[in-house]
Amino acid sequence: MSGFKLFFPRLVANWIYQWRIFRIIADWTIIIYLMIPAAVVFLAIYRSWWLETPDWAVEIPLVVYFLPGYLLSWQGNCRFFTEEADLVFLIKRKSLFQKMKLWGFFYSLLAQAVFLILFIILLLPFLRGHFQLSGSSIAGFFLLLLALKYVLNYIRFHLRRIDKSILRIFAGFFVFIGMTATAVYLYFLWAVKHLMLVNGISFVIIALSVWLYYRLLKRPSLFEVFLTIDREQKLKTAGIIYQFSGQIEKTSVIKRRRPWLFRNSGMIFRERTLVHGFMEMFIKFFLRNKIYLSSYLRMISVTAAAIIIAPSMWIKILIFIVFSVTVNVWFESVWNKTFKEQPLVRKYIESDGYFLAKGRMVNGMVLFSVVLMIILGGGGTLAFKSFVSFYM
Repeated sequence: MSGFKLFFPRLVANWIYQWRIFRIIADWTIIIYLMIPAAVVFLAIYRSWWLETPDWAVEIPLVVYFLPGYLLSWQGNCRFFTEEADLVFLIKRKSLFQKMKLWGFFYSLLAQAVFLILFIILLLPFLRGHFQLSGSSIAGFFLLLLALKYVLNYIRFHLRRIDKSILRIFAGFFVFIGMTATAVYLYFLWAVKHLMLVNGISFVIIALSVWLYYRLLKRPSLFEVFLTIDREQKLKTAGIIYQFSGQIEKTSVIKRRRPWLFRNSGMIFRERTLVHGFMEMFIKFFLRNKIYLSSYLRMISVTAAAIIIAPSMWIKILIFIVFSVTVNVWFESVWNKTFKEQPLVRKYIESDGYFLAKGRMVNGMVLFSVVLMIILGGGGTLAFKSFVSFYM
């Protein structure tokens, strides 16, 4: 048996699995009456971009089109198509196991390159029509994004090997700062037409990143890391559906360690009443629950980014109104899940103090979120306009 014969059935099985996950949220009715019309409308809009540059894109500088490409470089990972049983059967046949991982690795690199090509095709009406970039400049733009993607694959592999979460967070922060500075420097070299230099640096980064990652594939001690990455990538689509499902309770795994916040579990309110007890319990539970806290931060960041990049004021206002309603419903749902499934406090949920605490806490959190969104959205919009006017 060759490495390809072992790799290809696993690749096909993964495609079938992802298709079944897709069919969970999209039956034939949704595909025919929603997705196909949406695709037709998108193609019509895309064609109109080639015929005439839309008004909202005229004032956007070229660097703004680079930002989503850089953010895309942080997404995804390489696949090796390993399985748990490989540790028993294939680890003894190192040559076959190595070739299978190698096929999966190069397949991932090719898939990532194709994805970036599709991204470049999406931007072509603006790159060619509005900015009048040449084919060599667009190719250099692609190589730059591909180099960032490949080097981040290698760096993020080592970041996930850090056991302590606090060290991993700090290391990831410094990596993000360093990679962002590097990406900005290379972009400005490309923007001022130093194409030979940028292309040379990109080729060196691509070759070095692939070679260093290839060396990792030869280390049997990293089998658990490869297996974890494969499991996460395989279940990524299912995880997205899981996160957006309102009918499934998102529970986090509790590890017995001292929390970062409220380490000594002191009292927040001096006066000990039933209302304050419910409010204090909700605050501590919410801030210590990784699922709820990360969902809240994600909702804040995505909404703020949408408000900042929205082309017109009425769209910004509409996004803000939808956010205000959504965050109110979300906090009420989190409150209900926090207390109605707790046996120790279930007998108190019909009391006046429970409803009074719920009103104060939900309204307070909604007000805090709205004020925070005004600050982030308004300040970000002003900063974005200043940034655009500086580079126009």
